[in-house]
Amino acid sequence: MVHVSPDHADRMVNQPSVLLYGSNRVVERAYPSSPSTQCRNCWKFGHVKPRCKNPVICPFCAGNHPKSEHRCSNPSCPKGGNLRPVFNRCVASPPRCSNWDEVHSAGKMSHNLTPPRQDLPPAPFLSIVQHNSPGSRDVFLSLFNSFASALHPPDVVCLQDPPFWRSRLPSFGGFKSFCPSHSPGSKPRVAFYVSSSFLSYATVLPRFFDRPDVAALDLFGVDLFGGSFTQFHILNLYNLWSHRSSVRTVLPDISFPDDGFPLLVVGDFNIHHPLADPLRAYSRRDLAASFPYFSRAADLGFELLNLPGMLTRFPWDSATRPSVIDLSFASPLLFPFFRSWDTSLPSTGSDHVPITLTFAYPISSPPPPVPNWSLTDWGSLSPALSELLIPPPPSLPTKASLEAWFDTQLARLSTSFPLTHRSRDPPIDPSHGGPPYSRSFGVSFTLPPATLVPPPPSPTRLLPAFPSKATSKPLKWQRKPTGSPSSPKLPPARSGL
Repeated sequence: MVHVSPDHADRMVNQPSVLLYGSNRVVERAYPSSPSTQCRNCWKFGHVKPRCKNPVICPFCAGNHPKSEHRCSNPSCPKGGNLRPVFNRCVASPPRCSNWDEVHSAGKMSHNLTPPRQDLPPAPFLSIVQHNSPGSRDVFLSLFNSFASALHPPDVVCLQDPPFWRSRLPSFGGFKSFCPSHSPGSKPRVAFYVSSSFLSYATVLPRFFDRPDVAALDLFGVDLFGGSFTQFHILNLYNLWSHRSSVRTVLPDISFPDDGFPLLVVGDFNIHHPLADPLRAYSRRDLAASFPYFSRAADLGFELLNLPGMLTRFPWDSATRPSVIDLSFASPLLFPFFRSWDTSLPSTGSDHVPITLTFAYPISSPPPPVPNWSLTDWGSLSPALSELLIPPPPSLPTKASLEAWFDTQLARLSTSFPLTHRSRDPPIDPSHGGPPYSRSFGVSFTLPPATLVPPPPSPTRLLPAFPSKATSKPLKWQRKPTGSPSSPKLPPARSGL
């Protein structure tokens, strides 16, 4: 046993081992406790006797003496309570509980009441981390140690391919682990780690499916992340290659169950789809493998939470391209509580990036910006809008035909309002008009009303200096003051090129 200060103790417990006397030692608290732990000195809950600073209390009569000195005031006690400590001896000394002030002893096992639950305020939001730690304990320790510097430590950690040694998951201070059962010689492919602070005001129920690559966690609470949201489910999966190149081990029906509960689906899907990575070049095999999953998700109304094009895997070898295979989906009942998807945690040494998902009650976040339709001149736009007829998209669309139809109709819409519409590219930030790729597995483009109002004059503007055909210099931007109508300066052509 090593005696250290409380600050050092908290720091050492968060480390799975310390180097002591030339070898790694497992660090545990000498006197661990929980909200249901009962002290044998004062008989209150939440601590143990060696850590108690309260005066001694008798569990039989709530007097200020230890249990061994308890005696009955009746010299002729029928149970001999005047000679030794006996509970509920006779009428002269009735029992009394010091915790509830009732007629029973203070021992937890002597009555049917449970210890009083601490009235902790619910968290204003819920943070969930998903990560593929390729069976490495070092990656596991790097991930959990990074939570110490995080602004909001996660409440639930969903791991794919967790480290597993001697039929056990690695432990980390402040977290409880759950994993599916496994047969001898194999290991679980998914695992959950739930923080102790989250367990103080919520209840979790792990569910397993007689397979090592899928697990579920049901979360129940009176008031989850600041709202009237009482429960939701998390499905964690690790999709592996099967004997066929276009088939994975976890089928779409298992990945997206239709159970009617708020559901979050996270995992390493090992599939490639244009909605997750629009800039990737896809083969027919890639599309054949990913289409059943995204089709099933779209049919059930699931929303893709990944930011399009944000890479989640960077292979160690240079022959494999970076990709987006760590996906997150939210059911229609859970999606209104979704707030952010980011990769702000530091690298852990894995080829996968740790992902942080944040959920919050809608009232706790400011409302999204809405169009101000009162600034639109509907009187001048109504005749043009009544004459504008947009034909339906192609019946059997391909990527090229759909893009051609979209560009043609967008050009018609832009040229119909040459005096009031200022052309601009579709915004990327969702807070400035919505993304060009909808989370409902479709393409959406809206013209914000702000674009129908002429912008205020600016003191300066940027004009491009276009190079001549004979030079290969990149484009340069020159600042031009307002009010000087001069043409852009062209660099002189070089001879001999």
